[in-house]
Amino acid sequence: MPIKHLTAKMGAFPTIGKLRKGAARPTNGTGPGRDLEYFRLVTDDEHAATAFRDHYGDRPASVNIFLPFATPDHVFTTWMEDWKAGGLVHRCDGENVVVQLNQRGTYDRHPLGEGPPCPGGCTQVGRLAVVVPELQRLVALTVETHSKHDIIALTEQLRGYHALRGSLLGIPFILRRVQRQVSTPDPKAPGRRVRRVKWLLQLEPAPHWVAQQMIAMQAAALPALPSLPAPLTDRDLDRINEDLFGIPPDNGHTGSAGGAYDLNPLNEPDAEPEEIEPVDPFPAPEGAFSSPAAAWDWAVNVAAFVNPEEAKAAYSELRFQRKPADAAAMRDLWVTLCQARIGTVEMPA
Repeated sequence: MPIKHLTAKMGAFPTIGKLRKGAARPTNGTGPGRDLEYFRLVTDDEHAATAFRDHYGDRPASVNIFLPFATPDHVFTTWMEDWKAGGLVHRCDGENVVVQLNQRGTYDRHPLGEGPPCPGGCTQVGRLAVVVPELQRLVALTVETHSKHDIIALTEQLRGYHALRGSLLGIPFILRRVQRQVSTPDPKAPGRRVRRVKWLLQLEPAPHWVAQQMIAMQAAALPALPSLPAPLTDRDLDRINEDLFGIPPDNGHTGSAGGAYDLNPLNEPDAEPEEIEPVDPFPAPEGAFSSPAAAWDWAVNVAAFVNPEEAKAAYSELRFQRKPADAAAMRDLWVTLCQARIGTVEMPA
């Protein structure tokens, strides 16, 4: 049985740091650090910090991520919170408290919607759990934001992608810093609002995944093919032979009696078979293709793909997954993939 407030929580991966939007807090002030145009990694894990810096540098405006769980509520938590120097004072949903510091220095916890009213003094916070593939570790980083614009946008985006597939697992995302104009209160004129430029968060799937998803969505939207008619029975063949050639069912040509049909019932002399020269079904050019577009057109010509757009998406996915050393290696991988799609060879793992 779970221990209440200790083990009755959702699963999680080890969290080794945060991707922050702002600079460090000034040493001589109490306010937050200035808003940055890039992400700032804060971690005590030296190996993670080195791997992140080697791939992204010191000022990455975008980061490749995977989401560690299937649902928006599991990967993105949002609360209203009040923090003081010693730690969390209370956490609420904007109306009722769920966690509150008591006089003993411990926390009282309440079911959602059943706690005491919010005492005020809290601000919004959103925490997105992400896995950065370049670290090559199944550990999480927390992307924390206090912007209501970020919280609204990320909630809408996560719900949209979840509705598309029913799960957020396995989708390669790109988390970006983007510049947006937002409406904020004017500190110089109470009761008025002004538009200011802010660097916000934006979550979108990687382009190579989108290309494959578009093809799958188009295929799923096509109408179902009509069912084929039932195959002809021996009785049907008997009627056809009798109607076309005047051969009764009992003259030795019936399938219903177990005999073989005469494929030449009029006893015409057999024609000499024509000699057919073999044709190479894969007239691939020697060496590398002149361009990726030439590779796509060739794949369509040999009936490995229906159209160049489908071939382009598969070509991009193959290059992303296999990472060929040069154009000749890419040509060999592409020809093998097309042969595998037609069924003449098996695609190696």
